[in-house]
Amino acid sequence: MNPLAKYDLVSDKEEVWQTNDDSVVSEPYYVPRSDADDGEGWVLSLVTDTARDLTELLVFDAARFGAGPIWTATVGELWPWNVHTTFVPE
Repeated sequence: MNPLAKYDLVSDKEEVWQTNDDSVVSEPYYVPRSDADDGEGWVLSLVTDTARDLTELLVFDAARFGAGPIWTATVGELWPWNVHTTFVPE
């Protein structure tokens, strides 16, 4: 439960990013840029790292997902692990 993947149905291309073996990633969610073409925006996911006893928010550039996170923020001690996410623009 530690990789994240992006799959492009048009190009049949998959990009995979994986965290360490002691971590679990939440279901990622896509946040589009307001003025963007399809696929331009950010992918966000919480990562629960049991080895370091913390949870981080990872932000990926959706256009370069496989390159890994462009920004990471520690959000505190271990949060309860979650699976599903939702983005509401308003």
